[in-house]
Amino acid sequence: MAQPPEPAGDSAAARSQPAPRRSHRALLLSALVCPGLGQLANGQWLKGLTTLAGTVLGTVALAAHAARLLLRELAAPLAEADPLALAEAWAQAWPQASRSLTLGGAVLALVWAWSAWDAHRHAR
Repeated sequence: MAQPPEPAGDSAAARSQPAPRRSHRALLLSALVCPGLGQLANGQWLKGLTTLAGTVLGTVALAAHAARLLLRELAAPLAEADPLALAEAWAQAWPQASRSLTLGGAVLALVWAWSAWDAHRHAR
């Protein structure tokens, strides 16, 4: 006996396609709010929590490293309250801190872009 045809919107092909609204929501959560939130919205709990935790910890570690580099060089001029010595210490300390921020920022930007792409790709 022949089976009745499936309704147009209920076919297997239609069910396998990601809903545009859901994939856009996942993309926006990961791209505009924080990496990992799109994965959480997709139900990918382990990947989302790992990405979210790594992003937060990486950002905190990067900021702490740059602050430590700057404060190490600026501690003595700050204690002396000598503006000229402070400016000279800043000029010496900033290049190293800015390299760290640039490299760390590039890594975080790659994680952010990957997270947005992955969330959009895996949206159901």
